[in-house]
Amino acid sequence: MLGTPAYMSPEQFRGQPLGPAADLFSWAGTMAFAATGKPPFGEDTAAAVLTRVLHQPPDMSGFGDPLSRVVLDCLAKDPARRPSVEQVTAHLLRRRPAPPSFVLPPSLAGAAAGPTPETGLRTIVPPGTQTTVYERPGDPVALVGYTQTGLTNDNSESYLRTAKGGAFKQHGAAMEALLSPDRRYVVTRPTVFDSDDYDSLVITEQATGRRFTVRTTKSPLSAEVRGWSRDSSKVLVNFYEPGTDGEDVPYAGFGVLDVATQRFEPVRKPQVRFPDTPFSWDQDKGLINGSEKSLQFFDTDGRKVREFGEVGTLPRDATDVFSPSGQAFVTNCPGTDYYAHCLWDTRTGELVRKLADLDEYDRFAPVYARVR
Repeated sequence: MLGTPAYMSPEQFRGQPLGPAADLFSWAGTMAFAATGKPPFGEDTAAAVLTRVLHQPPDMSGFGDPLSRVVLDCLAKDPARRPSVEQVTAHLLRRRPAPPSFVLPPSLAGAAAGPTPETGLRTIVPPGTQTTVYERPGDPVALVGYTQTGLTNDNSESYLRTAKGGAFKQHGAAMEALLSPDRRYVVTRPTVFDSDDYDSLVITEQATGRRFTVRTTKSPLSAEVRGWSRDSSKVLVNFYEPGTDGEDVPYAGFGVLDVATQRFEPVRKPQVRFPDTPFSWDQDKGLINGSEKSLQFFDTDGRKVREFGEVGTLPRDATDVFSPSGQAFVTNCPGTDYYAHCLWDTRTGELVRKLADLDEYDRFAPVYARVR
């Protein structure tokens, strides 16, 4: 095994086949060093660096450039979750004119100071971030939680907003922590498997503190929490297994937890090659899954019921891609890098419009939900 440990990919340490994704990992480490003056996984003993590369997030502190977003994505532990060379190239070669100058309308001029009498618009800077969120009390959708990634400690940090319009509070260590739309429950996934090598979900009732734990799948599969159903009755997870570089590793299926019955129903179809993107809710009617070639709609038993061609992939961190009315949904635009987003008509699959690209990356993964 040849290479500098601080810039070697996890699959190289494991002796697995190498490909373009491993090169992107090393490139990202080099870019992080160029921007911060230090390797993202440290530079002490080889054993310590190996542990960080395999099990800990990179240290991206001091990397404030917009390039940090694509660099952090290229440092994903699982090569299947890193962007492709084409996606990275498209992102780096983008050229857009500077936005036109404008004068802020008088009704919004005081937004930075808090609510305004004319609009009720207010600003929030979530704790630990440099992100500004704008909202009004009557908005149908609001930020209810977020996760900070790329921190120097072992785990990401999740924050939840358990009261409408209230403050964000840090939640305990977990792989994911999501508040239900009715704010009654929180679902978390522990950072480690249990003693029998099972991944699991923990559901906590906010008012009483009562909780229950449900096993989902056994190692080597993991069960990543995707989101709550809109009626707060179910939780969707996606099964995946970290793959070796160079393979087309599809998700192994999905599972649905019924909170009332505390029953978890896995749907695994080894004979079906699902796209290598996660399943999401289809407005509580079923599930959707998308690739560059098509967006597929499934029932909760995993049977495909319809399909739209070439609408792009689903945004990686979105828990619900449909508008509040259900008349439109959003994807990563097809044929472009994965930071451009497109809005589509749910009934016809026709393009409604392309949304503004998101350049800045604040190591901030937001979760929005319909407000009740």
